[in-house]
Amino acid sequence: MAGGVVLFHVAALWALQTGLIRRAVEIIVPVAILSEIITPPVPKV
Repeated sequence: MAGGVVLFHVAALWALQTGLIRRAVEIIVPVAILSEIITPPVPKV
């Protein structure tokens, strides 16, 4: 159990150092904003 936690932290640190998280944010955030813009507002009845 503890080994998995350590492994997760090592992987998270590695991803941080290689800039993977920053790249993921750069991809995900614009997509989320675009999806909000594209989805039409719910018509009020």
